[in-house]
Amino acid sequence: DGTILTSNSSVGKILQVVQEAKKNSASGSVGAANHSYSTGLTGDLISKAITPSNASNKILIRASLMVSCDDDKQIFARLYKDGSVVTGAIGDSSVRQQVSASVFVSSAGRTATITHEYLDTAGGTSAITYSYRFSHDSSATRTIWLNRSNSDGGDTYHARGYSSITLTEIAA
Repeated sequence: DGTILTSNSSVGKILQVVQEAKKNSASGSVGAANHSYSTGLTGDLISKAITPSNASNKILIRASLMVSCDDDKQIFARLYKDGSVVTGAIGDSSVRQQVSASVFVSSAGRTATITHEYLDTAGGTSAITYSYRFSHDSSATRTIWLNRSNSDGGDTYHARGYSSITLTEIAA
């Protein structure tokens, strides 16, 4: 009928973008693999805070995480929000490690990159800190590294890297 529809809606508009661009290395020792995490995870090896303007708005979390371990193991990442695991961003098994993402590191001298993305609801207008913690699939205590290999020698075939977490607030 020739009607032109217009919208002044701001739904979907990007309101802010913040990023933690981490170049230095960090590490954490983690006990033997356990689906209940009774032997732990690393602490927050990378984190970033965002203050949403509306509790209904969405927060898009995107991460690129360069990791290593002191043995050839699978490295698991879990997304946290203000110190609590984001249950919508992990698997649903009660007898396996519930993770957000993982990667296999082929040796102590190697690194690998975990990428992850999740869309969360802000839930408030106070600052929210998103972070990643790590575990592994070993039967022994292992050290997990961010941004370097375990064999961090002073030669050209050992890498130092960059990891980031980017938070984007989207109007709902």
